[in-house]
Amino acid sequence: MTTPFNLPRRSDENSTLQLIQSVRQLGIEIPKSVEDERSLYRETKQEAAAASAALQSASAKLSTVSVADFAAAKDELITASGRAFAIDNGLGDALLNVVGQRLIRAAYGALSDWEAEAVKIFNSIVREFRLNEVAGDLPDLADRNNSSVLRLGRTQGEAVQQWRDAAELLHPVWDVYSRIAQIEGHEMTGVTADNRSTGLMLACRLGNPGQFSVADCVATTFVSIGVGADSVRSWGPLMPFVVPAIHDYPLRLNTSGQAAAIRASIQPGLAA
Repeated sequence: MTTPFNLPRRSDENSTLQLIQSVRQLGIEIPKSVEDERSLYRETKQEAAAASAALQSASAKLSTVSVADFAAAKDELITASGRAFAIDNGLGDALLNVVGQRLIRAAYGALSDWEAEAVKIFNSIVREFRLNEVAGDLPDLADRNNSSVLRLGRTQGEAVQQWRDAAELLHPVWDVYSRIAQIEGHEMTGVTADNRSTGLMLACRLGNPGQFSVADCVATTFVSIGVGADSVRSWGPLMPFVVPAIHDYPLRLNTSGQAAAIRASIQPGLAA
């Protein structure tokens, strides 16, 4: 497999381990190949400690063995000393670098499957909490008249609570999905007036805006999110999931490939 331009370097090995753990916590299966590389990496991280322990053990044995066994114990100490010296003087880092890259490549090969599973989980939560069905009952929280829960009607309050309950489950899924997208080279944050392309893609990641004018308005909302504008801050933990509801289209998470196809279908002059 060709190594992608954005494949994480050594500094990202811990991030890869964290991603694997987060994927597992979502109930997504980790391939045996990834588990094996993960175990190999963890074992290799202990190489220095193992070499030091072996050296101490061999040294202690040399002072207590019989004369007949002294030569063998001496050879064991020499071997342990050479191993410890090599590990401490570059071999340990070299080994860790190799197994770290192996781990990253193995995880990279599983990303598309993990993304697809994360999308399924996300959309099942959306269906379970009937978020699209009650989206029309959400209040306009940017309206100061709705700034207090005491001003909300029962239907509005119930809709907000459903979205709040769902958001608690959606955030960890979104986190995994976003990290996968970033590893694959996609921007997921930092939408500005000069970087609306990310906002347009986010509009298509979270559903199908239907037309470019809607996606463009969504991009403006993500610019507002980026600068912490009051108009979006009031939505709090419902962000970014509530953005499609604000712009009147259903929330449905798409894979990066699906999102790119949706954007190409609604943006004039953009090749799929």
